[in-house]
Amino acid sequence: MQASALDRARELWAALTRVPGAFPGRGEVRVAVSPGSGLCPPEWTGVVVLDGGLLCTVPSPELEETMLAHPGDRPRSRAPGRQRS
Repeated sequence: MQASALDRARELWAALTRVPGAFPGRGEVRVAVSPGSGLCPPEWTGVVVLDGGLLCTVPSPELEETMLAHPGDRPRSRAPGRQRS
């Protein structure tokens, strides 16, 4: 079965984070620490929204905490292997 254009776009944007993990589904937020992310210039924060799912890359764990601390009740996820201290 061939992937839809939206599925392919999700795969491509997720790959640009340069860390393992899928693009989040509708209503979900994923924040990944990736200083060299292809979503934005190095050391910047990058954000992409597709079909209601938000993918964000940040250059440092401190900024990850800031991005995850925003108000709201959307499900949030960290890049695999990252745990809150």
